[in-house]
Order: sequence, then C-alpha cells, then structure tokens
Amino acid sequence: MNIEQEISETLCVYRDSTPGSIEVWDRIEARIRRRRPALRWVAVGVVAAALAVVGGVTLNLQREGASHQVAAAAPTLEGYIDAANRSCAELRPKLDEARVVFPTATGYGVVAGQLVEIARTAMAQVEAFPVPESLRGSVPANRSDVRAALDDAEQAGRVAQEGDLTTAQIKIDSAIGALNRVGVRLANDGAETCRP
Repeated sequence: MNIEQEISETLCVYRDSTPGSIEVWDRIEARIRRRRPALRWVAVGVVAAALAVVGGVTLNLQREGASHQVAAAAPTLEGYIDAANRSCAELRPKLDEARVVFPTATGYGVVAGQLVEIARTAMAQVEAFPVPESLRGSVPANRSDVRAALDDAEQAGRVAQEGDLTTAQIKIDSAIGALNRVGVRLANDGAETCRP
C-alpha cells in the first residue's frame, strides 16, 4: 500500500462524517471546467509569442551575418607608457634601496627577499601591460629578464642561508642588472620614469 492510499483511508472517516453540499461541488467543478480552456489558450499564446521572438531574432542575426563579438580596444602607445611609468614609479625606489648594508648571511637574505618581492611585482605588472603591436618585440626580453631576476634573487637567498656570501652578492647583482635592463628597455620605449 502506498502513502496516498494510507492517507485516503485515514481521512475516509472524516470525509464521511463531514456533510457537504452537492451544489457546492457542482459549482466548483463548473468553475474549473470554464477556466481550464482559457488557461490553456493563454499558455499556448505565451509559448507562441516567445517562439516568434526567438525566431525573429535568430533570423535577423543570420541576415546580418554579424557575430556580435565584443572586442577590446587595441592597446595604444600612450596606455603602455602610462602603465610602465606607474610601475616604475612604484618599483624604482624599492630597487634603489635594495642594497646590502650588513655583509652577513642575514643581511644578504633580507636583500634577496626584497628582490624576490620586487621581481614578483614586476612580473605581474609586465604581464599586465597593454602592449601595442609596435612594441611586441620587447615583451619577450622583458619577461625573460624579470624571470631571470626572480630566479637570481631566490638563489641569492638560498646561498646566503648556506653562508656563501660571495655567490649571494653575485646573484643579487645579477638580479638588479636584469631588472635594470627591463627599465632601460621600457625607457627606450618612452617610459622615462623607468630609466635606471
């Protein structure tokens, strides 16, 4: 026995004991019969209208032959120079301050950590620059130098912890040199703030 049959049997006692008027049931059924066809026609009308709108839009798009794809505006030299100048204005002072003051493993480690952060920030910004078509040739070199700076800074931190301060200084100098090369390229492209 399913739940509907159980409920029906349980409520049978109440249904039999409740007096109901036949007239009331007749009126209810008459109203339902009158409303059903009207509701069906309304539903059919709504569906037909929706299909007509979708069909009309589809046909219109096919006739135009348009793809309606959204395209971003092409990057401009001015936008590129502005982005590079903002980036260099932020990073140049930090790079200039990244110098070993105390020639200890901790001192080299601190500078290496600063250079890692500078290189990571520079990498994110170089990747986000709106590069115009005319300057696409310098992008791979800039990315390569920033990656090299990051690698050198990370290696400087590792060898400083091991106590090899000579190698740490070489790696720090190499990282600074790589970031300066990026600055020179950006300055040559027009971002004068980037010139070391």
